[in-house]
Amino acid sequence: MLRFNFAETRESRLVKYADIIFVVFLLSLVFAVDLYWEQTINREMAKVESEIQKLEIEKKKFKRIEGKRKKLIKYKEELQKKLAIVKELERKRYVPQFLYFFGNRKNTSGIWFDSISYRENSLNLEGYSMNLEYLYSFIRKLDNNLGTVLFKGARLEAMEVKELNRKINYYKFQVNVELRNGVSN
Repeated sequence: MLRFNFAETRESRLVKYADIIFVVFLLSLVFAVDLYWEQTINREMAKVESEIQKLEIEKKKFKRIEGKRKKLIKYKEELQKKLAIVKELERKRYVPQFLYFFGNRKNTSGIWFDSISYRENSLNLEGYSMNLEYLYSFIRKLDNNLGTVLFKGARLEAMEVKELNRKINYYKFQVNVELRNGVSN
């Protein structure tokens, strides 16, 4: 037997609109998740853009430093070429050792030279001295430091200074030195 209840029952409004509320809730949830992901992605993009800007700045600094490095390498190569030339000139340049003797003021005090000539192992000097003490001291130093001295002579000469109304005496001399092994001791 069948029974039918044709009496109408009343549903609550909540149950009646439950499907709509559920759909709205789902749409809100989807919208909130979408908004969250969008904000997260935007923050990440901002971080990446900031990092890109920092890297661009570093890249510019690196290029500038690289340019300076290249210039310094060229400058270093230039200096090395110049140094090689100077070393080559220094190696080729020959300075007789006896010239260092004449460069020392203690050895030549009171003496001035008219000419110095050098040939093989012989040195010829012509010069002047204010007195015989300076000349004797110079000849003794020559003999001790350079080699055997052959004294050719000295003569007394005079020079008149008209402005002072004076006569100045000096000695003109000639000396030949046979160098010891061509070098000074």
